[in-house]
Amino acid sequence: MSDSYGQPGGREDPVSPGRPDLRWPVELWYWGTPQVAFSQNRSVLITNSPAAAGLFYGARAFGNAAARKKARRLAQQQQWLVAGSGEMVLDDRGMTLTGTWGGTWASMRIDYAEVVSWERDQDALRIVPVDYYPLLLRTPHADNFAGWYAHLSHGKLWQPLGVETWEPPPQVPVKAWEQRDKRFTCAIPDGWEPFTDSVYLANAAKDAANNQQRLLFMLHRNPSECHAAVDFNEVVNPEIARLLSADPAHIEQDALRFAGVKAERANGVVVTRPRVILMGGERATMIDTTMNLPHIHVRLRELYVGRRGRWYMVGLAVAHPGDPQPLFDRYSPEFQAMIATWQWRDLAWRDLARSLAGVHGMRAGDSPAPARSAPIRRSWAVAPPSANSHCLAAVK
Repeated sequence: MSDSYGQPGGREDPVSPGRPDLRWPVELWYWGTPQVAFSQNRSVLITNSPAAAGLFYGARAFGNAAARKKARRLAQQQQWLVAGSGEMVLDDRGMTLTGTWGGTWASMRIDYAEVVSWERDQDALRIVPVDYYPLLLRTPHADNFAGWYAHLSHGKLWQPLGVETWEPPPQVPVKAWEQRDKRFTCAIPDGWEPFTDSVYLANAAKDAANNQQRLLFMLHRNPSECHAAVDFNEVVNPEIARLLSADPAHIEQDALRFAGVKAERANGVVVTRPRVILMGGERATMIDTTMNLPHIHVRLRELYVGRRGRWYMVGLAVAHPGDPQPLFDRYSPEFQAMIATWQWRDLAWRDLARSLAGVHGMRAGDSPAPARSAPIRRSWAVAPPSANSHCLAAVK
């Protein structure tokens, strides 16, 4: 293939409202030893699951600690080896390589959000994905390839997530404490209450099951000019929970790519870079995205957090026929109050109860929180739009 496209902004710029279709023949080199065995191995993305990470050959299997250790070990050996040749295609989110690698035809994907760094190396690009060994892509059109890669990847490369500790906003009054799960508790700001729409909850329960999650309960804002809800879910797939617990850092490393895939599947966008929020002393990975459904637009903020081998998703969703962002900005401080007051009951409430028992004569098993609500269950779905039809009924 010739350099018919030219450099970005040059004689012919193929960037369009969709994705540019930019292709180059490439020779793939990897940093390792001749003993590396490549295999065609692709995963299925689990929508709205912390385990949304693709397999990048056998040595990149998500949650496979032995494979990742092997990849890191190979990275310490100073040798470039040819894997094969094929074609590389760039788009707005990353690149796809197809060809014959290690004697087998295969396809692999590397998003910009997975790339720690890259640089031009004579007739090639050297790319370093996160938690993997470096790759070298040689092409006779290196100038054109490098120009487009720089243009499309700008501001999208992997970065360590910033860590924040939230404080309860002073302007948010608290009316009660959430106590429906024995494992955790948090403040319930004034204006929030259990959601009781049985049809909505039943449909949402199916969505949660499809997303490998179990509904714990849900709060919604009342009164509100839109549908505003906070969901409390638990990841129930034991294999996913086990793999996440074995490597908790992987969800942070993969957060930007995960957010991009999730937003794309929901016909939305990633609003801001993911961050880490301390949630009762645990690191919660927060992603901000949008979802666009027929006649409704949704602004989402989700936190994924693990505790003692269990993983949870707590998310704020604001849906509106117009622009949900102004209302999201209004209710997000109240969501912040919930997260900022989050406590794991296996330790915090036990210690607090014992302290209060000594001061106020409470029994050690009594809860110091002021209110208790009836159980209600619901999960926010992030499956494709066809699985979210119940959102419309709730907003109308």
